[in-house]
Amino acid sequence: MMTPRLRVGQIGVGYWGPNVLRAVASHSEVVVTAICDASQKTLDQIVPNYPHAKTYTDIDQMLAAVDVDAVIVALPAGMHYDVALKVLKSGKHCFVEKPLALTSRECEELIELAERKNRTLMVGHTFEYHSAVKKIKELIDGGEVGQIYNIFCQRMNLGRIRQDIDAMWNLAPHDISIALYWLSHEMPVSVRAQGFSHLPRVKAIADQTYLTMEFKSGAVVHVISSWLSPEKVRKIMLVGSKRMVTYDDVNVDSMVQIYDKGVDIDGLGSAESYGEYQHLVRTGDVTIPNIRMVEPLRTEMHHFVNCIRTGEVPISSGRSGLNVTRILEAATQSMANNGAPVALESAS
Repeated sequence: MMTPRLRVGQIGVGYWGPNVLRAVASHSEVVVTAICDASQKTLDQIVPNYPHAKTYTDIDQMLAAVDVDAVIVALPAGMHYDVALKVLKSGKHCFVEKPLALTSRECEELIELAERKNRTLMVGHTFEYHSAVKKIKELIDGGEVGQIYNIFCQRMNLGRIRQDIDAMWNLAPHDISIALYWLSHEMPVSVRAQGFSHLPRVKAIADQTYLTMEFKSGAVVHVISSWLSPEKVRKIMLVGSKRMVTYDDVNVDSMVQIYDKGVDIDGLGSAESYGEYQHLVRTGDVTIPNIRMVEPLRTEMHHFVNCIRTGEVPISSGRSGLNVTRILEAATQSMANNGAPVALESAS
């Protein structure tokens, strides 16, 4: 007997929403049955692409519909908690764009509700589904990088200027989720951050932020997020004891480069042979691996559907979203105290 298609609705089809809707609709077992947005004009523009979808401007009316099994929430960050709570209370599976919520307490409440309702809760940490990011994870797990010393992330562009959240809450969730994924979901023991607001506005919102996370394993992660950059930068440098790796999301021809470079400590000689220089700099080949690229958003949304079908816990689960929010909360606290470090309790 043929399995009935999963009936999916989406709330919010503004800036990023149409991309998410397109990606989930590409799954052969999905039919889009409902689309909700505050703007009727936006709905009129998008609905011709989804002939089975009813349109709504009222969230409660859409959630009352019986022909919806799962809902995607693609709204401004400050609305994620309230709307996701309504989705889960209505008994529907829920996908929420990052961040899951703006406080740990809100994240925990959503996780507990999803577990109680036996519903899938997934967060839009899209880069955990990126072929290049997964390739680097394979290198790390295979021991080719060695001990991770440093992960240096830069995510900058000119805009998009937000009014609801700062550059860190807007951009850093991507890099935080990547770092936690590479570090096997180890949580930092200490977080510190600084933010700077250069643009005149009624309420000061940091348009450039610097975040540092320190881990018990010895790894240190630095994240620069900025809306004020003359060029688009999406780059991460990973420094390990054996090799170094760069991931440049803008450079499609050589997105991942593996450097056989490092510093060997007492590895090739004694103090007598090197005198005071007991650290030997090693420079070797640079390798560009062949990576079969698949659209990360499509992979992510298909994973959401498959998790609903199988009961599998999503890679970017609600708890993954909670961990990212915990770090951003601590970073916000640090920014308010001029960059003073904030310890994360019960880090694991």
